[in-house]
Amino acid sequence: MSTRKPEPMSIDLLLAYVRLTRSILVSESEIWLNQNVAQDIEKDMRRGLRKHRRGIRLLLTWSDYAICPNPDLHRRYYRYEGLGRFICGKCEELQPFLYKGA
Repeated sequence: MSTRKPEPMSIDLLLAYVRLTRSILVSESEIWLNQNVAQDIEKDMRRGLRKHRRGIRLLLTWSDYAICPNPDLHRRYYRYEGLGRFICGKCEELQPFLYKGA
């Protein structure tokens, strides 16, 4: 019987869960989870967050649309930055209040 820990989820899956659960990435090490997130999903998300800390930090620094907590309301603030990169102008405004590492 193996007691190996499961592999952390990929960054794409983590971001999909963040959007699906309407959770908010505050920093590369902190996530505000919706209260309805199941405990096993919460553990997987936190494990994925630890593994992809550098990538999440980069997305937060860029205010990348992939980490936008409210795409329905913020979509009109998205803008193209070139090289296939879109940012959320509203998240960019909120960054000084939320992201402690900026």
